[in-house]
Amino acid sequence: MFDIDRILAEGLCTGCGLCAGLAPEIDMHVAASGYERPIQSDRLSAETQTTLNQACPALRLRGLDDEDVARASHFDDLWGPYERLVKAHAADPQVRHRASTGGVLTALAQYLLHSGQVDFILQIKAGGRDPSFGQMQISTDQMQVLESAGSRYGPAAPLERIGEVLAQGQPFAFVGKPCDISALRALGEHDERVGRLVKAYLTPVCGGYGPPNATYAFYERIGTHRDQVASLRYRGYGCPGETVVRTHESQEFSATYEEFWGTDSSMWQVPWRCKICPDGIGDGADIAAADDWPGAAPDMETAKTDPGTNAVIVRTKIGLRLLEDAIAEGFLKVEGPDLSADYMTSIQPHQMRKKLSALARWEALEEIGRIKPRSTNLRLEELSARLTPEQRNAQIEGVQARVAAGKAQDTP
Repeated sequence: MFDIDRILAEGLCTGCGLCAGLAPEIDMHVAASGYERPIQSDRLSAETQTTLNQACPALRLRGLDDEDVARASHFDDLWGPYERLVKAHAADPQVRHRASTGGVLTALAQYLLHSGQVDFILQIKAGGRDPSFGQMQISTDQMQVLESAGSRYGPAAPLERIGEVLAQGQPFAFVGKPCDISALRALGEHDERVGRLVKAYLTPVCGGYGPPNATYAFYERIGTHRDQVASLRYRGYGCPGETVVRTHESQEFSATYEEFWGTDSSMWQVPWRCKICPDGIGDGADIAAADDWPGAAPDMETAKTDPGTNAVIVRTKIGLRLLEDAIAEGFLKVEGPDLSADYMTSIQPHQMRKKLSALARWEALEEIGRIKPRSTNLRLEELSARLTPEQRNAQIEGVQARVAAGKAQDTP
């Protein structure tokens, strides 16, 4: 069953805030590790325990409903069910420029408000408990959506008030990480309001976010300190644009995407939970938007001037209608012919590696008595079968070595 202490001890919490949003006995706080984490003050009801056991993304990750999977026009074992794979970007040059890639999610959220299909967008904007964090944002107009544009590579808890949000009884769209999407969709199995009120699920294809201590070390490298930082913009104003830090004394520091993250995915510092994630590609979303960089890395010579284009996975009939309507109303533009699943793999090869390895990594945890998460409609068994015995053993040994070394927890 759902056990906060064990989830935290084993480094499986995503910090989504779902538990805090459902249970008054749970609050989010900044833990010693720097992450936003839940803290429980009293025993949970049996009903809440059951819901969280099924919906908490530390314990279970889910894709689309069986019905949506069966209705999909296309299917790929790796990339899942989809209606279309396209290159697209925001039609508004300002939205496209300010966004982290091509502005597709921002433009779709703006269109949903413009069309009256939703009353607000539940999303993340910069700031909150720490300038490097994200905070839950309820955007009721297009300018608020634009102000929330850009990647949030720090902790964020978009669902920490989900009970209050649903109680409003207003239709809304949700923009969150794939694990956040999974949590909200799974909540819908226990709360009919989710299916009735959430009109669209939108997500970025996610490579993980930075551990707080890695961000604080970055501040030191560029010549400032976390206590001096007033704001942090991870990317945007170009594709990917610069990371920009401003201090309370109005100093400004900037760094390239490579200077912040490293030159390739092997250098990324991400939480342990992100290393064993089976769903960076947004299997449960109506639409997922990815970086579209040949070779899976941005061209740093054009990073400031590239206007940005997303590779977009349109998964559901709802997503397809949303895409087509946003194009017709002048919020989105699509470039060229539709893409192939092989093209998606070429620009997101790390997503392929994580997807193939996820089940072996989970089984490695189970072998040593740790929590093995569960999955629904993520195709992990079929994908794991592609590994050779040697590859599978390497994944198991690697995970167990990390656990033994104390790296499978909330420390970098």
